[in-house]
Amino acid sequence: SYAQCSVTIAPLEVNDFTNSKSGIKFLESASLGNNVVATPIDDIVRVGNDLLFPALTDEDWYNQLTLSLNTNFEPGKIQRDAEQLIRDHSTKAEAESFLADLNSKVSEKQ
Repeated sequence: SYAQCSVTIAPLEVNDFTNSKSGIKFLESASLGNNVVATPIDDIVRVGNDLLFPALTDEDWYNQLTLSLNTNFEPGKIQRDAEQLIRDHSTKAEAESFLADLNSKVSEKQ
């Protein structure tokens, strides 16, 4: 369970398929205050915050895992960041953003 972790990892091969994936694993883990070492696919970067430690190369993974294991944020900051993640990236917030984008595109065509 994410609640029993302090660091989680999300290694992915970078390709069109994985780059189309959601950042939900980052959101699930980070909203509980975990540092996340992950391949920087587009959506993870989009939703990422200070708890994201992006890694591509073997050297990146070593450095980011080491850094994430040694980085502790103050509890107040973790709580504020978690609340912001939930506020900005909840299903409702994401749906409202998507709807606003659609409305903008429809308006441009008219």
